[in-house]
Amino acid sequence: MWLRVATTTMVVFGIVALIWTFLLFGDTPAATAPKKEKAEYGLRLLTGFGVTAGAWVAAAGCAVALARRARKEFVEQEAEAMKRLIEGTLRDHESKRS
Repeated sequence: MWLRVATTTMVVFGIVALIWTFLLFGDTPAATAPKKEKAEYGLRLLTGFGVTAGAWVAAAGCAVALARRARKEFVEQEAEAMKRLIEGTLRDHESKRS
């Protein structure tokens, strides 16, 4: 359950961070702006991009873990169903012999 919550949270955070990055850093400094101002803008933009990318990587990691867990549960259920099928078939054959 916590993986679903974590995946959903990371996706929502990634979308918000993406929108936030473009809204907050939409205006670039003028070409005649001092290098320091351009460097600060670049650092802020890089930080925003890093946070956004980190959120999407975390969401992907949670989704992979969720898929692995679901696959494991499916394999376990499949094995149990096969076991019940074989046992039921053996019981049917025994009852037909009697």
